Amino acid sequence: MDVIFHIVNIRKSINIINATIKNNVKWVILVHTTGIYSKYKSASKEYIDIENKISNLIKIKISKLQY
Repeated sequence: MDVIFHIVNIRKSINIINATIKNNVKWVILVHTTGIYSKYKSASKEYIDIENKISNLIKIKISKLQY
């Protein structure tokens, strides 16, 4: 498969990223909530953490491809 378009809950995105890495999917499009920009830190913290985990997983994958 070449593209995954994910519009379900952000909490499922880490599983989606892991599956796409495992299956060598070329493109992943994640549509998330704007809750990351909430003025209420308790509301945005979980979303920020998930976004950071996703970013780190992608960076690890890219660094492995470069070697």
